[in-house]
Amino acid sequence: MAELSKTTDEMDWISEGFQFNREHVPCADGGLTALDWVHSRDEERLHDGSPICLFVHSITATTNDHYALVPFLKHGKREGWRMACHVRRGHGGMRLQTPNFCTVGNTDDLHNAVLTVAERYPNAPIFLVGLSAGTNSVIRYAGELEHPRFKRADTAQNVAGVVAIGAGFELPTAWDNCESPYDRIILSKVKSFFVAENHDILEDFNSEQCRRAMESKSLNEFNKAAALLCGFDSYAEFNDRINTMAVATYIRVPLLILNANDDPLCVSANITNNVQETFRSNEKSILVVTPFGGHLGWFEGWNGMRWHARAATEFVQAVVAGRCVTA
Repeated sequence: MAELSKTTDEMDWISEGFQFNREHVPCADGGLTALDWVHSRDEERLHDGSPICLFVHSITATTNDHYALVPFLKHGKREGWRMACHVRRGHGGMRLQTPNFCTVGNTDDLHNAVLTVAERYPNAPIFLVGLSAGTNSVIRYAGELEHPRFKRADTAQNVAGVVAIGAGFELPTAWDNCESPYDRIILSKVKSFFVAENHDILEDFNSEQCRRAMESKSLNEFNKAAALLCGFDSYAEFNDRINTMAVATYIRVPLLILNANDDPLCVSANITNNVQETFRSNEKSILVVTPFGGHLGWFEGWNGMRWHARAATEFVQAVVAGRCVTA
């Protein structure tokens, strides 16, 4: 399923001392994603059943430049969790191998990564932690685990819980509601990162859609043009396979969602009555919306630590403890 890189690519995490060992994970269509495994001095504490936190990064980000990841790594190291980051297609220095990308991730690729982890550590509970755009694929995946159309029987018993930090929920609505100037900044980044950086392979595949994507004036316009560059035959199919709310009622695993009312990217208007009812009526789901926190902010104290990492840690602890009681 996955092959370990011949040359170990260990990346120093700024001043915190974390290192990452990259494992490339080939996809069925010839694409390539990766797992960046966290290394620390306390690895001897880990065993085959140690909880695993698999992080899913935000849009155009990767493991060692994600500003919200360090607090989670600190908590996970202290708790004795095995940790890794799923690096999506075209991210983390990996050029696209096929004309197929997705701004918010693809659950088939995520499933491939989860299956790789589960096959290596079959006795370990796996927790998916999505950050910003990464929330889309982890919430969607949680719904697909038990959905009759997308059921992921080979990993349903391994995924113990899901955490989503800064979720957008209904994608077309979320893109339209993104506040200025962030909408223009993100649009410029996705054009450059996904299309311009992979122009040759995408141009050869569909030059017209490449042109439309680069000329788009809004994030939704970009996604409409790019849908055919994301492995889908139409924008309707893209929305059907990407939208989290389409499968949210099928979520049966413990799920924690943290959002802030003053988030300028994933704005409070995205948390519609339908969204609130869907998650708050599910006994397995917790939807927390704080008055303040910005986008993946939630700073507390004088040391710059982020509250959401502590909240997510307590959630994982509770789920692990519950599994031990019922085992």
